[in-house]
Amino acid sequence: MQALVLNITDWISYHIADRLLSEGYEVNAVKSNNNNEHLVDFFPRNSNFELVEEPLQTSYPLVICVGPLPQFAKKLECKRIFLINSDSINLDHAISIQAPYLFGEWMPLSDDDLLQNENQITFSASEYEKEGLYIADFLEVFMEWVEKGPPNSEIYVKSKRNGENTGKKLEKTFLVDENVPIEENLKQVISHYQQFKDLYQSS
Repeated sequence: MQALVLNITDWISYHIADRLLSEGYEVNAVKSNNNNEHLVDFFPRNSNFELVEEPLQTSYPLVICVGPLPQFAKKLECKRIFLINSDSINLDHAISIQAPYLFGEWMPLSDDDLLQNENQITFSASEYEKEGLYIADFLEVFMEWVEKGPPNSEIYVKSKRNGENTGKKLEKTFLVDENVPIEENLKQVISHYQQFKDLYQSS
């Protein structure tokens, strides 16, 4: 299957494209800015990946956008479009996923802080310890939604670890299992950052 991934230099988009490629998808990718541009360099050896200035066709079976939706995307014909941490937009076949506390390798990061929704949140902050969800765990359920269809057209993703605090959006909340404790995943991300610090976008 062919997929169009928008805002490819967003760190979440990078992980999504990497997972799609590992599943055998053909990925067209569009940049939105030059931040994290080095991430695209990890894909060229994969013949199923192509970086394009604009979509190569007017119709795609699958479109995925992290963050703001480019104007041209509103004119695309697509069987299904996933909008992740994007403004709510009334589009046919659109699935809106809000997952505000994702963390993982290549996210904007400094020695002490993570950048989430324009707020500085330290690793030790109780809010992050409660809400944080590792990108690989998110991708496990996300790929199921890509393959089999999502449970709703509007989904709020939370860690099952914090499932008791679903609030008023209980019927739209999806609780994600974690393979390992959050502390281990955070240590892994910190280790990756320390190893490749010069390539990270500063928070």
